[in-house]
Amino acid sequence: MDSPPEARGGLRFGDEAVVKPLLRGEQALELALPEPTPPRRQRAGAAGRGSAEQAMVPAADQPLLEALKAWRRGQAREQGVPPYVVFHDRTLQELAVQRPTTRHALAEVGGIGAAKLERYGAALLEVLAAGEA
Repeated sequence: MDSPPEARGGLRFGDEAVVKPLLRGEQALELALPEPTPPRRQRAGAAGRGSAEQAMVPAADQPLLEALKAWRRGQAREQGVPPYVVFHDRTLQELAVQRPTTRHALAEVGGIGAAKLERYGAALLEVLAAGEA
């Protein structure tokens, strides 16, 4: 007796009595497809990001947010990396709203782990203190 195709590393689609008529076109194949999922929200352009950002950060905190972004751009330029590598926008937004005044409070902000706290903590506290003035 001949060994089955899968024994030789071949592919087997199922029972031969069912598969052959399908492959010959003698029988139609009907598949139940899942319901389509709605498309993921598309990224907003620069104008869209600005309006969403303003909704998250009160107007009173906008000047501090801009100061934090300017500081981040400088850090990124010095290191030769994109600004988001230094801190994501969301982290800067949280900093502008929460206005932490200690290293411990900085560590509570999302996106600031031990390494970033060590590397940027003192400089961030300076930018935040200047924003309070």
